Amino acid sequence: MKNVIIFVEGDDCMVMKEGTKTITFRVDSETKFAIEMAANAENRSVNNWITNIIKNYLKEQKCKK
Repeated sequence: MKNVIIFVEGDDCMVMKEGTKTITFRVDSETKFAIEMAANAENRSVNNWITNIIKNYLKEQKCKK
């Protein structure tokens, strides 16, 4: 199965495997905790919170074009 890197910063990356809807990304424990706290503050799951952030970013980028 072919991997496609969709984001890279330092040693952290998000990888989407072709043919699936799974994205894996690694962050340090401090960043993970901050994400969990932000999601909890909005009464959302971490997955839902991250998905919303990405969708909003992509929408903004599309509007800039």
